[in-house]
Amino acid sequence: MMAAGGRKRRRNLPSGWGVQPDRMVTKRRCLQVYDGSKLLCRDEMMMSSAWEVKANLAGGEAEVSDLDYWTVVRANAFHDAAKEARDAQKEQQS
Repeated sequence: MMAAGGRKRRRNLPSGWGVQPDRMVTKRRCLQVYDGSKLLCRDEMMMSSAWEVKANLAGGEAEVSDLDYWTVVRANAFHDAAKEARDAQKEQQS
């Protein structure tokens, strides 16, 4: 008897991806940082899954990969730099 519904197993990925899941060895993150409607940065990062490190979050059930962590750190750095640039621009105008 099969369970109805639920998540598909990872081996049933779309054929349009062109690669079997056991042969996927690279993780990719696309970072787009906006300040309102202004695009500050667009960057793509790739890392081999063999080098991936995962850490448990505070609740203990969820994990975050180091690539995801560094993506968020980079986004925060861009936002901080944009805020400093706005502040400097306001000082010049006054």
